[in-house]
Amino acid sequence: MMFLDTFHTSVDLGTTNLLIGIKGEGIVFNEPFVLAIERDSGRIAAIGKEAELVAEKTPKSMTVTSPMRRGVIADYSLAEAFLKQSFRKCVRGRALRRPSVAVGIPTSAKDIDRQALYQVLENAGAGTITCCHESIAAAVGLGLPIWEPRGVALCDVGGGVSEISVLCLGGVITTILLPLAGVDFNAAIRKYLQAVYNLNIGNRTAEYLKIQSSSSAAGENDSMVTVSGVNRLAGLPQRLQVSTREVHQVMTPLFTQISDAIKKALRQVSPELMADIVESGIVVSGGGALLSGLRHFIEREVGIAVIAAEEPLTCLAVGLMSALDDSRPNRARRRTLKQDTTLLSVTFSNDKDC
Repeated sequence: MMFLDTFHTSVDLGTTNLLIGIKGEGIVFNEPFVLAIERDSGRIAAIGKEAELVAEKTPKSMTVTSPMRRGVIADYSLAEAFLKQSFRKCVRGRALRRPSVAVGIPTSAKDIDRQALYQVLENAGAGTITCCHESIAAAVGLGLPIWEPRGVALCDVGGGVSEISVLCLGGVITTILLPLAGVDFNAAIRKYLQAVYNLNIGNRTAEYLKIQSSSSAAGENDSMVTVSGVNRLAGLPQRLQVSTREVHQVMTPLFTQISDAIKKALRQVSPELMADIVESGIVVSGGGALLSGLRHFIEREVGIAVIAAEEPLTCLAVGLMSALDDSRPNRARRRTLKQDTTLLSVTFSNDKDC
């Protein structure tokens, strides 16, 4: 078989979603990072959107799970199986060499985490693998001036973790990884409704409540939202009207933890960098950027303007493409696994034909 030139891809392994981009084509795969699995046989019945549709509706013979926990791979076999099917969808029947992959990792990731990620991607069919710091890649995807001698503050609030970074001259000045993000907002809402109203709701209903309450002028304008669930005492269906201000107050303690982490990161920078950040503001990316209530809360607590990223959910996948370009970001590429938090990427080579 004749093989064409390899194609370049970016892979954003999020706690809740997996995004794959192809150079020259943009984002071609963006689906929930979940799988529906038959308990007895272990066979994968569905992945992505199809699996999410049946979440919390499956019979006892099937379970829906995610291979990711708090931004890292928790189940390597499931992650590998998901990636294999995802790569297959992206190839669309073209005869190609193994794809060249740029993948994001937390800035604080250890060598063992990088090696494990490399092994999963290699087994899933990747060729050359470039591991990039997520904060730098996201900033590149947003077009932030991180290569200039000025400080840039980025707060990425994802599904499972929040990462606060200060960047300058293409390097990471300081970073804080907080194990708190979107899934915790949902869990807090569900727990509150159980305790106060004896109402059990699903994760998607909690997600809906979270968005509605945050869009209600940061909790200042109150409105009522109707949700359906199960009364945990009677075991029967129940509809309930919930105040958006009430839900906003439930999430406030979690917002406080994020703002405190931002304050901690800012205390570690020089006065000159602080002046840059005060002038340009703090950029929020990830799913948290869609929560106006969170942005207003941070702005009020920290005292610095907070700006929502224009493409908060896809900026990382877009920025990862820069690691495969013959451009300035690529000058930081290395072919070793030496620990250095200032590097943009480390590259592994596994150029085998399919």
